[in-house]
Amino acid sequence: MPCRRKTCAAAPVLGLALAACAPRAEPVAPAGTAPVVAVPVTFAPTPAQAGAPAAPAEPTPAPGGAATVDAVAVASAELAVRTVEARRALEAFVRAHPDDPQTTPDALLRLALLTDDPARELPLLETFAARFADHPRRSTVELERARVHALLGDERAAAHALGLLTCLERAAPAVGGTERLRPLPGCAPLPGASDEERGRALWQLGEAAFEAGALDAASDAYRRALAALPPASAVRPVAGYKLAWSESRAGRFLPALEAVSRLLTDGAGALRAEALELGAMGVAEPDWTGDDRPDPVVGVRRPELAAWLARTDAWLPELLEVAGRFLAEAQELAAAVECFELVLARHAGYAHADRVRGALAEARRRLRP
Repeated sequence: MPCRRKTCAAAPVLGLALAACAPRAEPVAPAGTAPVVAVPVTFAPTPAQAGAPAAPAEPTPAPGGAATVDAVAVASAELAVRTVEARRALEAFVRAHPDDPQTTPDALLRLALLTDDPARELPLLETFAARFADHPRRSTVELERARVHALLGDERAAAHALGLLTCLERAAPAVGGTERLRPLPGCAPLPGASDEERGRALWQLGEAAFEAGALDAASDAYRRALAALPPASAVRPVAGYKLAWSESRAGRFLPALEAVSRLLTDGAGALRAEALELGAMGVAEPDWTGDDRPDPVVGVRRPELAAWLARTDAWLPELLEVAGRFLAEAQELAAAVECFELVLARHAGYAHADRVRGALAEARRRLRP
């Protein structure tokens, strides 16, 4: 069923946690700086720069070529042991070399990223920031501090860390207004931050605003994130989806459809099905004006949709098919018929045209008195 703006704040249920789409950023050395100095730990393998040990070798296949469940379990146990060994080695190194500017910062950051308990990770990050405030990896540390503070429920500390990277904060709304982003007075962004780190910081700023219901601020942050993130960033599809979701929750359905269009055109990856459904909900939404009553014209006959429907993207007929099904489920059968007819008229080569013809025939049958 389409998600009505006034009764449902959620978009389609995601098939995966959005946070999982945005893994921790690797602390890559900024351009013009020295490469990361490897900490001389003695265990093997050395932890990867992202903060996790190298993956174990593939389990030895059982006779016949299939890896057994026992072999996978053994490999997982070996990886867990190596992770513990890595943490112990790094902890010992930091105790022995607490202030070495060449190696201690890297050891602290790698140790923090190997720690799965936010309450234990945070002191490591704070030690880094206090001892090595001018280090080129400071931007990576602040990004991770923001994430950890958010996990621990300290929104103010998370916002402070993000402000160091973005020079933005959420401004309290004026009477009758909405919360927006504003520049932090006298702020200069941390030097050395990569486009990926700046984009992730903006995305996290958007997430905090979205969770607080500050949809204008969230949309602003997501747009800034998309402008900053590199094309291949794993966060881009997430930021694009959340921008569309924010606009939809705010009742701005045409901007939401435009955001969905950009996401699907650029490549939505694992979020493709959710993006199609979110866009279809906008087409099927009966109340674009926000007056709690169905609009006189709904579905594909809306004048506001004329230019958008003229698109020739390969994903458009699939989105319209989903919208037609939503309309049929909502008993908007005439609008569903028009949606299915438009798919067949303008997208004759659609791979699932036969399925659309079946849905059209069923909608027409139900429409007859």
